[in-house]
Amino acid sequence: MITGVSSGDLVPLYGQLLGFVPPKIVYKGNSIKLSWFNNEFQDLPHDADDVTVAQHARAHILTLIESLLMLDTSGSRVHLMYLLLLSDLDNVSNYSWGSSVLVCLYHAFDHRVNFNQENIDGCTLLLQCWAWDRTTCLSSPVQGLSEVDVANGLGFSLVKR
Repeated sequence: MITGVSSGDLVPLYGQLLGFVPPKIVYKGNSIKLSWFNNEFQDLPHDADDVTVAQHARAHILTLIESLLMLDTSGSRVHLMYLLLLSDLDNVSNYSWGSSVLVCLYHAFDHRVNFNQENIDGCTLLLQCWAWDRTTCLSSPVQGLSEVDVANGLGFSLVKR
């Protein structure tokens, strides 16, 4: 199970795993402004060594975790609690990411209901896919594709719904 580290000062960890410590104006507690974070890791240098490639890979994976898989309602900050899990990139595939994403979504619905809130935590894309697949009044049954459909580029089953 993936839980992340949410206590203590994680900024030195940022310097160790991503190459440098951000300026004080871009971080608050253990989170960093997403806009600054994306600008810093937008382009991989052409002469990048293995360490730099690993740092950029961690940054992009962290962005995916925070902006798609286990997002929170802030939407403008990257929390560093998952960074420790990315320290060994060879081991990242052994974690149960799918169940963690599902737990995060369940937790958002079960414990954080605030009727004044405009958006929700968790992977809403997962919820949308589930609803599309399970709610038959929203989607018609998937029809098989003919050879002509595939030849014409209609290879995605959702096109036929």
